[in-house]
Amino acid sequence: MYSAFAPVYDQLMDDFPYDELLEIFSSLAPLRGRILEMGCGSGRFTRKVFPRASFYWAMDVSEEMLSLAARRLGNPAGLQLLLDEGEAFPEKLDTVLAAVDVVNYMDEESLSLFFARSHQALVPGGALIFDVSSERKLREKLSDHVFVFERDEFTLIWQNRFSREDKGIYFDLTIFLKEGALYRKETEMHFQRAWQPAEIQSALRAAGFQEIRQLEALDREIFAAYKR
Repeated sequence: MYSAFAPVYDQLMDDFPYDELLEIFSSLAPLRGRILEMGCGSGRFTRKVFPRASFYWAMDVSEEMLSLAARRLGNPAGLQLLLDEGEAFPEKLDTVLAAVDVVNYMDEESLSLFFARSHQALVPGGALIFDVSSERKLREKLSDHVFVFERDEFTLIWQNRFSREDKGIYFDLTIFLKEGALYRKETEMHFQRAWQPAEIQSALRAAGFQEIRQLEALDREIFAAYKR
């Protein structure tokens, strides 16, 4: 996942309202101190939040995405890029972040593990802040639609199918990457879970979070959970 699609995704996200999302996240907790970002992708959101931190860990499961992030961010002091291999997070974190659909890519086991790792690593008073694309967005704006994107470097055909049985949406991606005068075809399938807010809140409480805030913005449900 996010192999051939990584550079394509990076370009498609160049007009995402990261500043608005950052403002919302900042209203839920002060983004300073020791921060870990799960699912940093190509580093677009990282670049905006990192200057606020005393130390910042940017983590992703995709080596291709981390390579893009390294090119975008360079190697400044106080920033470390990490490949997520399921190990414990660094200790004494002030904030854990997951922005732009990261949690939609998690299944039940991954979600529970992410919340547990976050709760264990946060200091008392620390916050876990994340968003999920709402079921309404996945059903009404994406499901049963076909999108075609053409750029100088690629053409992407993006087909979407919502599954009631699997409680989420499948993205069938066909990518034509330009290589000289020719194009190389790649295909990927992604799945995003349509998490219900009640499911999220239940999993947060099971991980030890008791104080939880929730709001809706940018076609997303945004959550903040605080460690006592």
